[in-house]
Amino acid sequence: MNRFSRYLHAIGRMLEVNATILWFTLVRLAELLGLRRLWAVVRGHPRPDPLTGPVIVRKALEALGPTYIKFGQLAASSSGFLPDRYSLELSKLLDEVPPVPLTEVRRVIEEDLGGPLETFYAEFDPTPLAAASIAQVHCARLPDGAEVVVKVQRPGISETIERDMHHMRMLTRTLETLFPVVRLAHPTRPIEDLKV
Repeated sequence: MNRFSRYLHAIGRMLEVNATILWFTLVRLAELLGLRRLWAVVRGHPRPDPLTGPVIVRKALEALGPTYIKFGQLAASSSGFLPDRYSLELSKLLDEVPPVPLTEVRRVIEEDLGGPLETFYAEFDPTPLAAASIAQVHCARLPDGAEVVVKVQRPGISETIERDMHHMRMLTRTLETLFPVVRLAHPTRPIEDLKV
């Protein structure tokens, strides 16, 4: 990928990240003003559970994808980095990541193995045993009857992580240039240390 197309990808992702942050900021504002509950009452729905700040941050990280989920996991496990209520909510990212739909799982397996899923597995449990930020695991049975566990990477995970890391590096370098005092916090270090 040439430099120009990398910048276009970075700009596209930056717009996506900003739109996601704006959306969840508006959701939080609607929650604080009571508009979400009012809308539910007007439509005759039961009053929804309140969305707290920590819940909205977790949902935003989930919406932004695997790289951001990984940062949320690191933040949750770093003692004293965040207030307890945020750490507690973000700790759900360690074991409650939304799974990839079966259609996508099927596509990944069939592309990797070069044929229909049924050719390789006599049974394939559509409900994942576990789902994480990078991959999810399914129970299956081979044609010879052997029970196996199949680990399936999320579609496009490598490209997504590479693009997000590039975007984060650009952002931190820009902040360091605009605000030299930011360099004291070494903002690029966590990015470079992130192992996904």
